[in-house]
Amino acid sequence: MALGRGFGKRNRNPWVAIPRSILIAFVMSKIVGFFAPEAEPRPGDAVAIPTALGPLTAQALGDAHDPVVVAVNGMAAAVGDEWDRVARAVAASRRVVVPDFHSNAKTAPRPWIFGVSDGDAERVLADVVEHASPSRPVALLGKSWGGALAARYAAAHPHRVSRLVLVAPAQSNATVAAGLAMPTLLLWARDDAMVRVHHADAYAKHAPKLTRHTVRKGGHRVLDEYTAAVRDFVLQ
Repeated sequence: MALGRGFGKRNRNPWVAIPRSILIAFVMSKIVGFFAPEAEPRPGDAVAIPTALGPLTAQALGDAHDPVVVAVNGMAAAVGDEWDRVARAVAASRRVVVPDFHSNAKTAPRPWIFGVSDGDAERVLADVVEHASPSRPVALLGKSWGGALAARYAAAHPHRVSRLVLVAPAQSNATVAAGLAMPTLLLWARDDAMVRVHHADAYAKHAPKLTRHTVRKGGHRVLDEYTAAVRDFVLQ
């Protein structure tokens, strides 16, 4: 089931179409990014990760020997720092890796047919997870486009994901939700105009180990108030 107009209708390949709401989110984030003040330095170090589509850059912080957290951003390059607060909050006991899919033209997500395909994005994420933690499962975090990608990957590779955190994932699918065998934290703002909160219902209905956390206001963002909940969930 794809989100946005037509949600719940049959779709031959529901992972190909980007919902109209996510196109709007992409455009709005570009506008916000243009007028935003200069960003603070990112935490950690920039590292190169080899993938099937070529290397991409990731921010990495924390001890390389600690259990790994992989956090996937939303579609737009302007929101590349949205997991930074969470990363800082868990880095004392976790190795945090935040891949930048926009650092390689072949892996960059864009609306409609112009960006990386869903299948290629999943292969790239698999390479990131394997590179970051070859012998242990990871805690996987994803927001919006990154949330949809994280959910698909976790359902297809449950042995590689110990815990899953989704913030307003941009697609909802009962089969994928049912495949989330790991503890899953789902966060959503009721006033999210980009990906409506009622799309959380498919996860609530079908994900077997779901904890659902909804806030009244916050829009389509990784909110400051999510940080403690995500930290506590990841560190369990």
